[in-house]
Amino acid sequence: MPEQPTTPHRLQRAALIAEIVGALAVVLSLVFVGLQLSRHTDEMVGAAHHELLALVNDNDDWLRDPAFADALLRAEEGRDALSDVEYLQVAYWIGQRLSVCENVHQRREDGMVDDQMWFAWSNGCADVLANPTAREVWAERKHWFAPDFAQWLDAERAKQT
Repeated sequence: MPEQPTTPHRLQRAALIAEIVGALAVVLSLVFVGLQLSRHTDEMVGAAHHELLALVNDNDDWLRDPAFADALLRAEEGRDALSDVEYLQVAYWIGQRLSVCENVHQRREDGMVDDQMWFAWSNGCADVLANPTAREVWAERKHWFAPDFAQWLDAERAKQT
């Protein structure tokens, strides 16, 4: 007949089982936390994209004014095609657009803009400088922006030319 385990052996077995169950509980908890963090990050990326779109839409409200829209179209011809007041308005609009681009760039660095959205944003931001008046504004005001953004935008513009 097999020997009956003594009380100390039973306690050791129970402790071993409790350790295994505890370790499994910790692992499962960590997996759950990881999934929650991943979901939260996805939600944050979506919210960041929504906020950035709202900033661009606010910037584009200027285009509802026919006089401004006309000035912006003439800005394609260069600074001399604009009055001083029009240049001031266009320069302000360009500055706002570039500030949104800088915001997107920073959020990309922070992991809040995914690869697909970054592709679209980066191309659109670099296209701002396709306008000769925008290039003049950029040359005047580049020092208003973070050095890493300014360097990135200059490099993107160089790729396009």
